[in-house]
Amino acid sequence: MLYKIDLPFEEVSDLYFHAFERDVYSKRDVQDQSLLDIPRYKAIWRRLSGDSNNGTYHFLGMVSLRYRIFQNSSIFKAIETVLSDLFSKDGMIDLTIQDDSEDHGAVSIRQYIIRSSIASVGERSKLMFRVVVTNTFDATGAFRCYAGDIDSFCTNGRISGEYIIERVRHDKSLDLKKLSQFIIEAHTRYLNGVVMANRLHAFTVTGSQANELLCHLNDTDRFKDNIGTILLANIEYHGRNLWAVVSTATWWASTQDAGWAVPSTPASIAVAPTRRLNRQHNVATWMRKHVYPLIKEHTDE
Repeated sequence: MLYKIDLPFEEVSDLYFHAFERDVYSKRDVQDQSLLDIPRYKAIWRRLSGDSNNGTYHFLGMVSLRYRIFQNSSIFKAIETVLSDLFSKDGMIDLTIQDDSEDHGAVSIRQYIIRSSIASVGERSKLMFRVVVTNTFDATGAFRCYAGDIDSFCTNGRISGEYIIERVRHDKSLDLKKLSQFIIEAHTRYLNGVVMANRLHAFTVTGSQANELLCHLNDTDRFKDNIGTILLANIEYHGRNLWAVVSTATWWASTQDAGWAVPSTPASIAVAPTRRLNRQHNVATWMRKHVYPLIKEHTDE
């Protein structure tokens, strides 16, 4: 979608809410109904609907008194400014915005996928630069910004592309200038990553080598029983190379379609966005430990 850079990128999104603080109280005992402040803690809330007098509110989390609220809108504005500086053309920027959340925004996740940054890997994969933002209001984690790439042919986030993580605890100040610099540096790494991706595509592996690599990623029986089918599909699509193996791994990390890797219970569905990001980190570690050394060994020979 094309956006004008002099206008906010805001669409209809549940992530554009205002988080606010409330004091925390506790009843002393059953007999005494008076309320007592609980020191060292406060509650984070948001309004779901209605006006300030009759609206519906949702509790997001209990946090320490040191906690600072990072509003989603401020973070998005800072990121969109630097993305406009990097990728705008004739006052427009071509990107896709994807939003996820858990528990009405207690964990907020936004992806920016820059469609104009497309680069080819082999004949079929088209990579695009992406920025992923996670912001929490329930004290389960810090604000995080990831930057890397995504393969447009199957919308698999190529997790090796999440080169660096900008992490800020909510009891510190969020340095928006530093965040902007992080994205600029990540884009340079993305361009270098496209070169590496093409090297993976040119590196031939046997079927047994591919399966052995994937079992280093996950060795459960369910994984081993099913990942081979996805591997065969990727080999047919990309060829018998390391890029097909990496694409298989990123399918496991990123898939949201019907299939064996999709959560089914209400509890697992509720945390699916975070689970996907965690799997993506697993793939990043796996690539550094098991995939990239193969390229280095071949270069050193």
